[in-house]
Amino acid sequence: MVRLLTLLFLISVVSYLDRINISVAGKGMIEEYGIDQVTMGVIFSSFVIGYALFQIPGGYLADLIGAKRTILIALTLWSLFTGVTGAAGDLALVLGLPIVPALVVVRFLVGAGEAAAFPSYNRMVASHIPKSKQGLAMGVSIGGIGVGAALTPPLVVLIMETLGWRWAFYISALIGIVLALVWWKGVKERGVPVERETTRFRDLVRNRSVWILTLSYSAFGYIVYVYYSWIFLYLTEVRGVDVRESALLSMLPFLALTLGSFVGGYVSDRVRMRWGVFVGRSLLITIFMVVAGLFIAIGGRSDTPGMAVFNLSLGSFFLFMSLGSYWALPIEISSPNAGKVSGIMNTGANLGGTVSPTLTPLIAKYFGWEMALNFSALVAFLGGILMLVCRVRGKD
Repeated sequence: MVRLLTLLFLISVVSYLDRINISVAGKGMIEEYGIDQVTMGVIFSSFVIGYALFQIPGGYLADLIGAKRTILIALTLWSLFTGVTGAAGDLALVLGLPIVPALVVVRFLVGAGEAAAFPSYNRMVASHIPKSKQGLAMGVSIGGIGVGAALTPPLVVLIMETLGWRWAFYISALIGIVLALVWWKGVKERGVPVERETTRFRDLVRNRSVWILTLSYSAFGYIVYVYYSWIFLYLTEVRGVDVRESALLSMLPFLALTLGSFVGGYVSDRVRMRWGVFVGRSLLITIFMVVAGLFIAIGGRSDTPGMAVFNLSLGSFFLFMSLGSYWALPIEISSPNAGKVSGIMNTGANLGGTVSPTLTPLIAKYFGWEMALNFSALVAFLGGILMLVCRVRGKD
C-alpha cells in the first residue's frame, strides 16, 4: 500500500509539473512570440479540452486492461508531448506555420495523455485499498498535484534563468519517462478487475448521483484552473511582484492544497465510518467548498500581495479538503466501474477547467481581477450547495 500510494503521489507531482510549467514558462513565450494574455488563455484551455475529452475513454481503458498498463501508457505519452511543447513554436516557424495553433495542438495532446491518470488511480484504489481508507488513499495519491504545482514555479524560473524557457519542457519530459519505468517495475496489479463489472455504461450515465457529482466537480475544476493557470501571472502582472518573489509566493496555495487533500481525505474516512456516506462524503464537500469560496473572495480584495496569497492559500486548502470525498464517491457509486464513473466526474471538472483559463482574464479585462475572483467564489458556493442533493448508498 505504501509503495503504491508513494508512486501514485509522485506521478501526480509530475503530472502537474507538466501541466503547470507552461503557466510559468509562458512568460518567455509571451515575450518571444508576442502572445497576449487572452491568447495564452486559449493555449492553456487547449490542454484542458484534450484532458476533458479523454477522461471517459481513459477510465474505460483502466477498467478494461488494468490501471497499471493504462498509467504506463498515459505517463509515457504525455511526457513525450511535454517535451515537444518546448520545440513546437520553433518548428512552426521553420515550417511557415502559425505558432499559436501549433502550441494549441501540442498542449491538447499533453492533456489527452494525462486524461487517463486519475481515473486509473480510482481503479487502482478500488482494487487495492479497503473502504475505510479510500478517501485518504485518494487524497494522498492526488495530493501530489499540490507539490507538483508548488515546485513548478521556482523550478521553472531557475531553468529559465540558466538554460532558457524551452528546457523547462525538455527536463519535465525526461523526469516523466524515468518515472514511467519506475512505475512499471515497482507495482503489481490485482486482477483486471478484482470485481466483475455488473453495471452497463449506459446505466451509469442515467444515474442521478453521477450527474450531480459531475456538475459539482465541474465547479471544483473551474476554480482549480484559476489557480493553475493564473496565480503566477496574477502576482507578476496584476500585483506587481517580481518574478522570483512571485515564484515563491505562488508555491503557498499549492502547498496548502496538498495539506488540505491529506487532511480532508482522513477526515472524510473518519466521518463516513461514523455517520455514513452522505455526511462523510457529500455534506463535507458542501462545507469545504463554501468555506473555500469565502476565502477566495477575501483574497481578491486583500490590500497587499502577501495578504492576497494568504487568503487564496486558505481558499485552496479548503477547496482540496473536499478532494478525497469527491474521488471516493465514484467507488461508493459503483466499485467495479470506478474508472468509468471517475472518468465521467473528471470530465465535468475539466469542462469547468476549459472555461476558466480563458473566462478569468476576460472578466478581469472588463470588470477587474477582484470580480474575476468573486466569480470563482460564486462557482464554489454553487458547486458545494449542489452536493446537498447527492445521496449515495455506499457499502461497508
